[in-house]
Amino acid sequence: MPRCKQQNSFQLAAKKYTQAGQKLKAMKALLMSGDTERIIFFANVARQKESYILAANYLSNLENVHENEATVKVRACVRACVRACVRACV
Repeated sequence: MPRCKQQNSFQLAAKKYTQAGQKLKAMKALLMSGDTERIIFFANVARQKESYILAANYLSNLENVHENEATVKVRACVRACVRACVRACV
């Protein structure tokens, strides 16, 4: 575990994981940070099925976001996940 993660610097840990090519660990570090905008951005940039699923699960469990906004974000994330899965199967 990186020192920055131990110090609760989850965004820095995500950056270090990304630099090391470990995108799934980077996504998990971002999830710990709770930064919704960065989580959505990273899921779209990473373009990995697992990242989309983690982001969609995170968004679906948000309580402090207005329901309509969360619903829109979850649907967008799920659509992106489906597109990524279809591309991987073709």
